[in-house]
Amino acid sequence: MLQPKKYKWTVHIGSWSLTQWMKYLLLVGAVILAARYIGGGTHPPSAITDPDQPGSIVADRELACQVVHVVDGDTLDLAHDGSEMRVRLFGIDCPEMAQAYGDAARRFTADACLDKRVILKDHGKDKYGRVLGDVILGNGEVLNRELVKAGLAWWYAKYSDDRELEELEQEARRNRIGLWADSSPISPWDFRARH
Repeated sequence: MLQPKKYKWTVHIGSWSLTQWMKYLLLVGAVILAARYIGGGTHPPSAITDPDQPGSIVADRELACQVVHVVDGDTLDLAHDGSEMRVRLFGIDCPEMAQAYGDAARRFTADACLDKRVILKDHGKDKYGRVLGDVILGNGEVLNRELVKAGLAWWYAKYSDDRELEELEQEARRNRIGLWADSSPISPWDFRARH
């Protein structure tokens, strides 16, 4: 019985076969991807810019923004790249507006950053779709920490393991600053549960 003849097809481009070219292209692609990964993604170090430049990327997950509205002590609206986002300050919980010190916390936040440029350090989103973040003021201070230091917010230990916030709250309690001047302040989460 006759067996059909088997032919081996090889395509050449120049002096290399198609297989050699494919291996070469895969190697070049791997080198480019590795260089991007090692170099920090698509933004070279020169992309670290001034917060006064609208829409500039300051670092991974940090954005230069404008504060356009203060809802309450720990919730604000920021504008970035032509769109607005609602931001919930990460790791803290300010008194609700109907609570003692709720309005004081809102005024503190507004005085610190309303209509000003800030840096938002994004920690993801909460279940309501708000961005959870740290807001870094023009002087380099972190608004989240400044509110706790002023006795206008609790460290939200349930959602944050930031020991600096814990220490700032303990110091404000010891010195009876802000809401800690009251004999038995009610935490915002207890207030929300009751109302």
